[in-house]
Amino acid sequence: MKLNPVQTDGSRYYSSEEFAKTAQQLYGLSKGQVNGFIVYAKGLNKSYLRSEKDFIPILKKYLGK
Repeated sequence: MKLNPVQTDGSRYYSSEEFAKTAQQLYGLSKGQVNGFIVYAKGLNKSYLRSEKDFIPILKKYLGK
């Protein structure tokens, strides 16, 4: 049995939950804002993105900035 090689090209997806935990510390978000952002991102079908930076415009829109 031959296994597929592990991808090492950096093609990783980041979840909205991972980003929200980071954003909570960086932007001082409350727990309610974190949970609301996760639901908001899922509603936009943006639960998984290639970079955490891709979540920033979604967060700004969610926060009304």
